[in-house]
Parts: sequence; structure tokens; C-alpha cells
Amino acid sequence: MNTHKFSTKMYIALSLLMLLTLGLVGCKSIEVGAVEADSDAGDTEEVTAIEIGIEPTPMPEMLSYQNDYYGFKFNYPETWTLTEEDQRIVLKKGTNRLGITFHWVNEELNPDLRRTGMAAGTPIYSGKVNFMGQVLPEYIVELEHKAKFVLYGDPTRIEIGDLVFGIVLEDLDTDYMELELPDELIADAKTILETFESIEATGSNPSVAPTQEPTPTAPVVPTMEMSVYSNLEYGFTFSYPSYMTVVEEPNKVYINDKGKCQMTIAYKRAEEDVQITDVGDVTGQLVNYNEVIFLGSTHVQSFLEIQDQLIKAAFLGEPGVELGEGTPLRFVVSMANTEGGRLANGQVDAMLQIFENFGLTK
Repeated sequence: MNTHKFSTKMYIALSLLMLLTLGLVGCKSIEVGAVEADSDAGDTEEVTAIEIGIEPTPMPEMLSYQNDYYGFKFNYPETWTLTEEDQRIVLKKGTNRLGITFHWVNEELNPDLRRTGMAAGTPIYSGKVNFMGQVLPEYIVELEHKAKFVLYGDPTRIEIGDLVFGIVLEDLDTDYMELELPDELIADAKTILETFESIEATGSNPSVAPTQEPTPTAPVVPTMEMSVYSNLEYGFTFSYPSYMTVVEEPNKVYINDKGKCQMTIAYKRAEEDVQITDVGDVTGQLVNYNEVIFLGSTHVQSFLEIQDQLIKAAFLGEPGVELGEGTPLRFVVSMANTEGGRLANGQVDAMLQIFENFGLTK
């Protein structure tokens, strides 16, 4: 009886042991199969990555420019083109241009390269640019939330050692109201400027003779070369920057800044029966600009005609109103773009400064 019970127990125990063994073998078989399946999947993924992988966009090759005479060099991407002029480099990408002027501290910049002002917009500080060891503030000039152009420090005078630079990023070919400089272009320009380095120059800063202390009667020497216009028949004269041109017509003098800004001075004798008040229709908004000293002592208000936030014309005094009350002559003064486009504030300022030494000779 006891023997039978023992045999039954042994049978049950052996059966359980066999089942456990088969279970372990099955688990091992499944585990091995899983490893193999993962291995196959890995191979599949690797092949797939090779077949559909995206090649990285190659970086543009960097080109180099070196100016031995003035002593500087820099790099720029091959996607930009470089044009070298006397005292200026122009880097272009499409219609966008990074203009860089340069000259010695004691050297005059070519008048044709001088900026006469900036277009409409609000300068917004956007960061810093490391330029030849100097940190320049970067200002993006915006109009209606669009980036119109970029200034770096003083856009006309950045002094570094014996050199003076002027830097502006702009687009002169696109309609100003439609223009918007892309962010990647502004980033490109910053990258170019930060590669500028000084090198040993073959030229040198011109020496300046020591100046003597002026006597009280010594004339004031103008900082810019000036020319003089005199009208002997009517008896008035004025000085103007030599880079400007003057053209005469009966009862009119035209002064042009070699760009597109032209000032018209119409004149007559007080008793003369000549029409000089025709300055055209003022269709924009007329706003006060600043006061100008006219004929040595008279303070005359100037006005700007604004359309679509751009300066379309400028006037000394009210448009069409004759100036010179109390003198033997009468004048009507206006300014406009010869092609009907916009004027820059600097162009208006340069023209209005002519009247600081406007005078009568009779």
C-alpha cells in the first residue's frame, strides 16, 4: 500500500519535471528566434537608410579678397559676387548688395561714394558684429514690419586704426515698399564682415601738416571743397559742394547732387512780371521739417511732402510762396527726384545747407 502511493508520487514528480524542461527549451527556442528576427530587422533598417537617406546640402566654397594697399582681407561665399572700385567694394547676391567704402583717416572719400541720407524706416537694434577687432551694433531699418536695409555702427565713418569704413546692406533695384531683406541674407552679411582682418599695408595714411591757430580775422575753411555760384545780373550768390552741378535757365537755377535729387531756385526782381511760383501740385501730406537761415538772418520753415511714408518733394517755405520779403528779389525753392521717386533726408539736408551762405550782392 505504501509502495503504491510512493510510485504515484514519483510519477507525478517526473511528469512535472518533464513539462518544466520542455517549457524551458521552448522559451530558449523563442528567445533565439527573437534575436535572429531582430538581427534581420536591423539589416533591413540599415539597407533602407542607405536607399532613402538625404545627402547633406554642401556648404558654398569660400573665396578670399585682399587689399594690399589699404591693408585688409576677408572671405565671402561663392554665392556672392564681388566688384572692386576705387575706395569701395560691392558684394552682391541677387539684387541685394553689401557696400563697403574705405579710405585713410587723412584721406577724402570720393564724393561720388558719399551717402546723402537714408530712406524712410525705423532703425531697430538687432545684435553685434565683430569687425576687425571692433564690436559694431547692427541696426535693421524696418518699415511696415519689413527689413529694408541694415546699418553697422556709423554707416559712413567706422574708424579702425588708420582706416575709415562705411558699411550698408541694401537693395537698390527692388521697389522700396515691396522690399524685404531675408533673414538668411542678413546672416550671410554678418558672417562676411566677421572675417575681416588687418594685414600689413603697402600704402600709408597721408601725413597732415600741423595746423596753426587761426587768428580772429582768419576765414573759416570749409570741411568740404566748395564752389561758388554768382548771378551778376540779379545780384545773388551762394556756395555749394563741388561734387554738385549747377545748370542755369532764365529765372531758374538747378542744383543736382549727381544722383536723382535736384533743387530748383526760381527767382525774379520784386517788380518783375515773371511767373516763378509754379511748383506743381502737392498731392501728399505736407509736414514741417526744420528751419533754415535764409539771406543771413531770416528763419524760414522748410516742408516735406510725404506719400506712402516716403519723401516725394521738399520746399523752402510754403510751396509756391515767394521768399525775400523786404529785399529787391523774390525766390521760390523746391526739391524733387528727377525720376519722380523718393528723396532721402540726407539729400534734403545737403541741399538746404546751401542757404546758410546764400546772400545778395546788390
